[in-house]
Amino acid sequence: MQILAAVPIVNMYTLAVLAVAAIFLPMLRRKRKKYPPGPAGLPIIGNMFDMPSQFQWITFANWSKDYGSPVVHARIFGQSVVVLNSHQSVNDLLEKRSSLYSDRPRSIMFQEIMALGTWSLPFMGYGPAWRIQRQMFHSSFHPNTVSSYRPVSTECTRKFLRQLHESPEKFRDHIHNHAGRIIMKIVYGYDIKDEGDHYVWLIDEHFRIINERCDIGSIFLVDYIPSLRYLPSWVPGFTFQNIGEEYRAVADELVDRPFEDVHALLAAGTAIPSIVSQHIEHVQQVPNITAAQQAEEYLQIKNMAATAYPAGKDTTASAISAIFLGLVLNPGQLKRAQQELDVVTRGVRLPGFEDRDALHYIDCLVLEALRWNPASPTAFAHRLLQDDEYKGYLIPKGSLVLGNTWALCRDEGMFPDPDNFNPDRYLRGPKGERHPAEAYVAAAFGYGRRACPGRSLALDTIWLTIAQVLAIFDVLKDVDERGAELTPNVKFTHGLVSQPETFACRIVPRSEAALLLLHN
Repeated sequence: MQILAAVPIVNMYTLAVLAVAAIFLPMLRRKRKKYPPGPAGLPIIGNMFDMPSQFQWITFANWSKDYGSPVVHARIFGQSVVVLNSHQSVNDLLEKRSSLYSDRPRSIMFQEIMALGTWSLPFMGYGPAWRIQRQMFHSSFHPNTVSSYRPVSTECTRKFLRQLHESPEKFRDHIHNHAGRIIMKIVYGYDIKDEGDHYVWLIDEHFRIINERCDIGSIFLVDYIPSLRYLPSWVPGFTFQNIGEEYRAVADELVDRPFEDVHALLAAGTAIPSIVSQHIEHVQQVPNITAAQQAEEYLQIKNMAATAYPAGKDTTASAISAIFLGLVLNPGQLKRAQQELDVVTRGVRLPGFEDRDALHYIDCLVLEALRWNPASPTAFAHRLLQDDEYKGYLIPKGSLVLGNTWALCRDEGMFPDPDNFNPDRYLRGPKGERHPAEAYVAAAFGYGRRACPGRSLALDTIWLTIAQVLAIFDVLKDVDERGAELTPNVKFTHGLVSQPETFACRIVPRSEAALLLLHN
């Protein structure tokens, strides 16, 4: 008080004015700046009831059209949600300004109650743990490293082809197991069983819970009123604790068990070389490492490995299934791909990665599948680290920012007739120049520093699978009891990973000669 008493009265008033200005001027500046356009919300809850529970990407694209802006804004309990519906806005913000947009929004439900933020790279906040795990991903899935996994991909694809021949009616099951088998063999050296595999069950349970819950339409009050997390699970209407308990039981085993199996096999000298075994051996060779340091290294390895399998399995299976559906609907495209294959292989061998440069139409099929139904239509939300301005609009600090991949891939200026499956969009020019549409399709793997680090392996798997399937089989419309063709409906599922809904098709050998390639 003596210090304050020594300050002249004029200076006291000056200090008071400056203090008030420091508090309110930033708020006034914010109010002068406009948020991007969007639906008007209600007091307190904002746009909670404007958020659909399913297929949000379609609603977001419609908002963009309704408000005449590629960037739209909404609020949920005071939380700003900004959706980017154009290639330019995504590139300008999530790519060029990725240092500001690479965090994840804090979710008490997903990151803490379900504990995904402790081990799963897509859910981790931007910080040291995230950087360590991402570096491990890059070292394990860099394009130069992925090429060393191609013998595994080839071996697994041969098994997939035999399964298609033996039970073609189970093609969707075979596709899912095939995508999972490649990743499990590469990451853990483990060959999954055709039926009843426990690891496959764990992944299915993981996705059953995540796919139902993990999107902007799932509003958990605990994310907005954190004290609710301390309510007991028996309180009516508050199911988040039960969901968390159910998920953690699955996640704990998913993270720990396959890593421990590899560790035990290494100790016994019987481990098959894999990403995990190589990382463990590297840690064991570090001189003078303490037990605590070794435990921390092992934790990072098993978290990275546990992220890789679920991150790659269903997204890869989604793209392969979409190509099957697209070819069923467009037999002319099937024949064009097979003609290209026959020119390159002359029908006497299966295509391999060495033929990739000569099999451009297979690339076109892969690109179109990623565009036609991006497996992650809105990707994961990003969180803005500080106030930003874009085209005169304020995007406030802490905003939840979504790149609407589905909208980018439906841009009619780049993709005429976007609802149709049309690989011809990506045919190269007379000098081999790439079509600019390819840059849009890259959005299927996410944005900026949060882009999928397993992209090269996914593209390898999809490409080889389709090239070898079409070398041996025709993928045709199903027929009814009178022999009339049945055209499948084009519908895709809702969820974190979107896939074609169940559809029927016939998978038949092109010829006896083609079938012999299975055994060569």
